[in-house]
Amino acid sequence: MSALAIPGYFEQPTLPHFVRPTEGISAEIQAGVLRKPPRSVAGVYWHDAEEARQEPLSAGIAKALDEIYVMEDRGSVIRFIAENRLRGLLVQARQPLNEAFGEEAVKILTLVQDDEDGSLALFCLVRVSGQLQEARQTLRKFDRDWWLAKSQQAAGILNFDFELA
Repeated sequence: MSALAIPGYFEQPTLPHFVRPTEGISAEIQAGVLRKPPRSVAGVYWHDAEEARQEPLSAGIAKALDEIYVMEDRGSVIRFIAENRLRGLLVQARQPLNEAFGEEAVKILTLVQDDEDGSLALFCLVRVSGQLQEARQTLRKFDRDWWLAKSQQAAGILNFDFELA
């Protein structure tokens, strides 16, 4: 038998009748008013948890930091502190900083971006008056007495330094 085409044997398939996308769908769904309900885990809804995660530190925590530090670009600094969980370490640093540099020294928190890899680090710059050598010795003493024991907690994203007034 030969493989000759027999007229009428191969028919063009017909496409089924498609329903227009808006037919049979409620107006609320079309308008996007009805949405999938949020999921809850242990009584906390995902969208609530996401909003809470994105909020900066609570007013009480920010207030505690405001009592100790001056912040350059406050919103970014607070967000960085919250994301990297540095609040406790910064609050603990109050007494050692005051013992080393004095209570009158201004302590400034500022974010510094690395030129090579673009990573951010938080610097606490203690503004001191006096001589450079004296400020270096004071910083070394602060490092020896307190910071070296705590620095691993900061994983390189928090640094203490001084600036001459």
